[in-house]
Amino acid sequence: MNNPLRIRTRVDSETLHLPELRALIGKDVEIIVIEDAAAAPGPASGTNGEPSRRDGADWRSRFDAMVAEACAAQQHLRAGYAPDDSRDAVYEGRGE
Repeated sequence: MNNPLRIRTRVDSETLHLPELRALIGKDVEIIVIEDAAAAPGPASGTNGEPSRRDGADWRSRFDAMVAEACAAQQHLRAGYAPDDSRDAVYEGRGE
């Protein structure tokens, strides 16, 4: 199995019954147990775990990091490159 299996459950005892693992019986696996941080109360955040915009410094630093990462990923493009994403260019040669 190449994809990790994520099981969210509440630990009620030392003995767990996890039917999701039935396909893995007899196979070597690595099991990592961590406390679910989403279940613990924490600071308010926006959608998808992004920091609340009220915390401007944290939000701005994460935004700047994303912009820097995007710029670094485009360094292979020639200077002044502007993609042509017009409708005509996107559907060119599709017999429309």
